[in-house]
Amino acid sequence: MAWRLSHELQYPATFLVTFSSNHPEKNLPYISLIEFLMDVSKRWPKEYYELPGAYFPHSAYPVDMTMNPYPVPTWGWEVCETPWAVQGLWWHYLYTGDKEYLRSRAYGPLKQQSNFLLHI
Repeated sequence: MAWRLSHELQYPATFLVTFSSNHPEKNLPYISLIEFLMDVSKRWPKEYYELPGAYFPHSAYPVDMTMNPYPVPTWGWEVCETPWAVQGLWWHYLYTGDKEYLRSRAYGPLKQQSNFLLHI
């Protein structure tokens, strides 16, 4: 089974209802996915673009990944998916107001993706 962080299959969009339905705890699996992807997401911009930060891949698989699964145009170069991938982390904080969550789980990925986008 593949997790898809793409606009084609709308994986992040499946978690948007968690906020409007007042069930932000249902967003926790998505937060875990982003945490799982942090290693490969930080490795790709460093090795490929020679830039700091985190670039979230178009697709993700439930195994340890050592590289971006689509390292070719056009899917592999969709930079627009990086801020979209972490949007649910920020919304989780906005809906819960949980500062400990923000500090311990959301801040790192948000900072890393921002750092990448600032340098492209």
